[in-house]
Amino acid sequence: MVTTIDREGKKIELTKQNDIERAILDNNLNKFLQSKNKPFYLSPLKDEFVFKGLSPAARAALAGVYESNQHIDARILEVIDQWQKPDSVRQLGALPMTMSLENYRRFWKKAKKETACFPCALSFSTMKARAYSDQIAQLDWTMTRITLEVGFAPRHWKQCMDVMLLKKSGVTELSSLRTIVLFPVEQRV
Repeated sequence: MVTTIDREGKKIELTKQNDIERAILDNNLNKFLQSKNKPFYLSPLKDEFVFKGLSPAARAALAGVYESNQHIDARILEVIDQWQKPDSVRQLGALPMTMSLENYRRFWKKAKKETACFPCALSFSTMKARAYSDQIAQLDWTMTRITLEVGFAPRHWKQCMDVMLLKKSGVTELSSLRTIVLFPVEQRV
């Protein structure tokens, strides 16, 4: 059951699965679109910084030399100035996207086997068990390393399931639900 507000402002309880799913989907859509009219979702910043922030403008902002020939509000420019990468971080250079087999195994051995993941997929307990086998851990580590080094994400890694949780026990209002995303833990190429 979830509680929502109808058009007249009255609270109503939804108990039918289709009604609950529709209300949650609509609520999440509104939540995810709440910044659609903010500066970085509008031109010219949207065009300069693009969706992933991997543009020349984004690199210039991190370097502290961002300039635009477009009119941009001074307050936004002040925010962009704050993005300058500190010298201490810049001096570190590019950080490698590598993990040793030992660290990979250590990570999975410390993982909590009860961690929720994508249903009908291998669980954290399975991955944890794999870390104790020399050969299986080597294979898992190699598969993960290949994708990180070439920047390729297998289709299977792109599947997820949204799950709604109560932020506070007993409070079923749509605005009080939290969306979490469950991913599969195993790697399939």
